[in-house]
Amino acid sequence: MYLILNSENKILNISRMARYVYRQPNGIVVLCGAEKAEAIYSDDSNAFYPIERTGFVADSHTLVQVDSVPDGVVAGYYYYKDGEFYTSERELEELARAQGADAGSLAFVALAKEGKFDDTTITEHANQFGGWQSGVSYLQNDIVNYGGKLYRCLQAHTSQSDWAPDAAASLWVEIGDPTAEYPEWSQPLGAFDAYPLGAKVSHAGKHWTSTIDSNVWEPGVYGWEEAS
Repeated sequence: MYLILNSENKILNISRMARYVYRQPNGIVVLCGAEKAEAIYSDDSNAFYPIERTGFVADSHTLVQVDSVPDGVVAGYYYYKDGEFYTSERELEELARAQGADAGSLAFVALAKEGKFDDTTITEHANQFGGWQSGVSYLQNDIVNYGGKLYRCLQAHTSQSDWAPDAAASLWVEIGDPTAEYPEWSQPLGAFDAYPLGAKVSHAGKHWTSTIDSNVWEPGVYGWEEAS
């Protein structure tokens, strides 16, 4: 088992497989050793965690391999250091509140994050999702309430006050926004926020679909096909 930790040793991800990766000069992300790595990739969450603080990601991350994870340890609420799992009274209280929520609500939220419902169904059940908060480690596809609207997380990050969903287009996209299918393209800052195969964007007045994975190229230059 692998743990992905932030700079405070909080467990952000528990994964059966995680790997070190870096971006080549041609933009392709490949596996590598720890000494050359720019990010950590989790197979379970399909997310990248930059090793150094960069761009919109205000935290660094480390990868730790462990023999096993004790029952009850939950990513986002527990820490790991020097071979020990631990947490705080505040984290335990938050976990207890989360686990005490209605089972049906928890199931709906989990399935929504996995893409099992369309956006119309999700917005019809907006009250099932918690509000956005600063200082929280959000994962890709997390859904939050903010300003009376729902937003979907585009890339894993630790939130801060000036990165609210309505002010950080590279981190969040509004659910139900008619322009959300083709959000405006922005230059990726590294492997962690490169566009995946099939990603849709708007650029230079046109709609584009990515034809490659880990796409850092500008639409119209390479790796994009104009949508009909």
